[in-house]
Amino acid sequence: RTAMLAGWIRFVSLLAAILVPTTALLVFVSWVALKRTRREQAMQARLQEQLRLRAQVETAMMETQKLETLALVTGGVAHDFNNLLAIVNASLHVIKRRHPALAEERQVQAMTRAVQSGVRLTRQLLSFSRKQALRPETVRLQHWLSATEGLIKATLQPNLSWALRVDADTAPIRVDLGELELALINLVVNAGHAMPQGGALEVHAGNAELPGGRRAVAISVRDQGVGIAPELLARVTEPFFTTRDRGSGSGLGLSQVQGFCAQAWGQLQIESRLGEGTCVRMLLPAADGEVLRPAEVPAPPGAEAQRLHGTVLLVEDNEDLAISSELMLRSAGLEVMRAASGDAALALLTDLVRLPEVVLSDIAMPGAINGIGLAFELRRRWPTLPVVLTTGYAEQLGEAAEGGFRVLPKPTSPEALLAELRAVLHDGRAAALRQAAGEPI
Repeated sequence: RTAMLAGWIRFVSLLAAILVPTTALLVFVSWVALKRTRREQAMQARLQEQLRLRAQVETAMMETQKLETLALVTGGVAHDFNNLLAIVNASLHVIKRRHPALAEERQVQAMTRAVQSGVRLTRQLLSFSRKQALRPETVRLQHWLSATEGLIKATLQPNLSWALRVDADTAPIRVDLGELELALINLVVNAGHAMPQGGALEVHAGNAELPGGRRAVAISVRDQGVGIAPELLARVTEPFFTTRDRGSGSGLGLSQVQGFCAQAWGQLQIESRLGEGTCVRMLLPAADGEVLRPAEVPAPPGAEAQRLHGTVLLVEDNEDLAISSELMLRSAGLEVMRAASGDAALALLTDLVRLPEVVLSDIAMPGAINGIGLAFELRRRWPTLPVVLTTGYAEQLGEAAEGGFRVLPKPTSPEALLAELRAVLHDGRAAALRQAAGEPI
């Protein structure tokens, strides 16, 4: 029995000596293979994720390039369209001034409305291309929204009810008020189209936060309309995309709103459910410091009809626009001299015995010197000669404003232009009187 057990033990020991290392080796190989397989699976998953992300980046890049190209073309078309509108608008102003009885004619009123619609369309195009010349002002919505309530109500259909709420602690914002007004009108018009059978529309303004914890103000426009389908929600801000019937909209409303928010360093948020309505929220950075927007001072009665006195040097390379602008300025009582470029303006001023009271110049002009260069050169040669610049491009407006020059964004109505010239001439005469009295200017 002992001999049999000893033999069995020797046999089992020999078998164990052979099988245990082999089994351990097989287990190790299996573990290595399993680990490698898992690593390869993880690498394959990461590769698929990288391919997906790369495809997304390439799609986004192509979309960005497409939008940049479209914005470039749109901005150029809008700039040329601006000049055409300025010609028509100035000519209408001259007709109304020379023949006041014609101002009430249906044809003249129709042309005026068409020009106003063209101006809004141009502003939408420039906002989408982010080339709109902006004049930011710091404003409190508690006062501004109440003042513009009548204008917004005028765009509503009779079967719509309207509610406006502005929180008392809403912080001030710094925006271009014309663009903000246009954005609100676009949102209200869209809400009206979403409620063809009528409904309630609410505009609310209050404090909020932007990503990163930045203080912001949210202006929300909420309707009870048909809503937007989820598959269309991502496309509603695309230019010329619209869910309305053909001929009932340009598809630029939300594009203008998005462009306005982007230029104001804010964000646009849209929430919608089919059959329940839509909420469009503009998140705009809160302004720090004192409110800079001056109080609205009503113009004295008949101020627009008062004739101006003085000489203006008009620097404009577009011949048709120069002619219409000259007629408009002359109809207001001003003497006008013209130059087609900055170089021609400098040559003309050098030969003059008596300088004009003001220089009115476009910024974008051909030649060696543009409007901003002309303004700096005039400041160097004739420091007391006032200069008013006009432009349709945001970057040029900012550059001119930084230089301390008076600048008007295009399109500018004849009334706004004449009001600016009236202020310049008044300031110039006041400075001349102070200088004659020996007071510092």
